[in-house]
Amino acid sequence: VMWNHVQPTTEWLISQVPTFLQEYHADPRGNSSEEFDHEALRQGHARILAGGCFAIGLRYAGTANASAQQVLLEHVRYFSAGCRNDGSGHKEWTQRDRPALETCLNTAALALGMVMAGTGDLESLKLLRAQRRRIDAEIMYGNHVALHTAIGFLFLGGGRFTLSRSNTAIASLVIALYPRFTVNTTSNRYYLQAFRHFYVMALESRCLHTVDIDTNTPCSIPLIITTNGASDDTEAQSVEVSPAQVEPQGCSAQMEVMTPCLVPDPIGFQLVEVASPRYWYRQVPIKPDDSIPQVIYV
Repeated sequence: VMWNHVQPTTEWLISQVPTFLQEYHADPRGNSSEEFDHEALRQGHARILAGGCFAIGLRYAGTANASAQQVLLEHVRYFSAGCRNDGSGHKEWTQRDRPALETCLNTAALALGMVMAGTGDLESLKLLRAQRRRIDAEIMYGNHVALHTAIGFLFLGGGRFTLSRSNTAIASLVIALYPRFTVNTTSNRYYLQAFRHFYVMALESRCLHTVDIDTNTPCSIPLIITTNGASDDTEAQSVEVSPAQVEPQGCSAQMEVMTPCLVPDPIGFQLVEVASPRYWYRQVPIKPDDSIPQVIYV
């Protein structure tokens, strides 16, 4: 999977599935020959989709990209329906597919947590909490680790941190979230559980707040952030970002945020402007090698 080719769409996700598996999944009863390993075909299709979800999670980690979120929400529900085996999932899934589906569900949940890291998104939280309530013989320690990690990502640092996408950060996330989920707390046979803590190397503080210079107290005001369009992930960054002027890549683009907030991926940032009638107008230029200021006095 090439980094720049990953797209936050269902079409891209389905395109990763080989044609013969797509055809089999569309009509498994029409391919009832005993020459097929039907269990392997069913589970292979599910695992490819889960792997694609994981790729989307890494590619859009910390961006709160709206399209990526919707794709991942859809697939968390899809795998959850298969685990419930209540008829709302794939009609050919059986109880023998349950362990594979649980792994796919955990992977999709972690991907959702990565994309929405630090936003405290309510829709994602409600869905993940619903999965956490499931208790039966098939729910192992690793399931709880994955789901609680995903929920924890939503509230990183109390909403002050999110996930970076530097080379080091992506490598750390791959190690920390490797989709091999253990049965109990002492199992290290296939995966060393201490590696789960590597996610801390991917954390990035991107909380921006404003302070009234006269009273030295925090205040909530609108800001306008101008970028050069270098990042292709500014479509709808978070719940704090209005559906404002996001222009084609390579052109100047503006977005409005209300402080305090998590700023979007800082790639290509050029200017931060105070846009409140209550305070003096102010511009904060951002040089290419500078980081986004975490406090702006107004």
